[in-house]
Amino acid sequence: MLTLTIMLLFVNTGIGQALTFQETQDINSVSNYKDNDKIEKYEMKNGSEIKVGASLKFGAPHLGENEFQNCFMGEVIPYNSLLSAPQSLKDDFMDEEVIVTKITVAHSDRSKNSPLIVVVYVENPNRWPKKRTIVDIEKAMASGEIKNEFAEMSKEEAMAKLKEAKDLLELEIISQSQYDALKEKLSPIILKDKH
Repeated sequence: MLTLTIMLLFVNTGIGQALTFQETQDINSVSNYKDNDKIEKYEMKNGSEIKVGASLKFGAPHLGENEFQNCFMGEVIPYNSLLSAPQSLKDDFMDEEVIVTKITVAHSDRSKNSPLIVVVYVENPNRWPKKRTIVDIEKAMASGEIKNEFAEMSKEEAMAKLKEAKDLLELEIISQSQYDALKEKLSPIILKDKH
């Protein structure tokens, strides 16, 4: 009788994982990732969190130019040599709200041991082009190309904002779902231990 053994090989693609800024810079962590590995959420250098399904808002192009430096039309894969360069978003995308659909990583120097950049794919189903790419979310946020109203908020400021929203809810100016969404965004800031 012949016995057949089947081996299954599972590859760590990073799908479903959380990643922090510190891990993107740690030589021991970065070698575990390949370019375009997916992650579900990312904790930025400033402590704010970006995850699939969250909303982001475009700010203004860096240095007052009329084009964004880190935000592009369509789905862009960093370091992919295409026939044409990716097209930067123009300043008419300022203040547009988008939803995060995918988060990936890429090695900054194309070496397996180089730090990672985090690439965020977003979309707005109500505007063409629907899909957009933010290459290096840290740079985009630091330059103001992406707004994050909670990024620099202190625990006290977050609590005050939530209390104000509670008052608005009681006055029936905002809905329960609007309050709950704000509470979900502010709770990590309020509960974060700053030791």
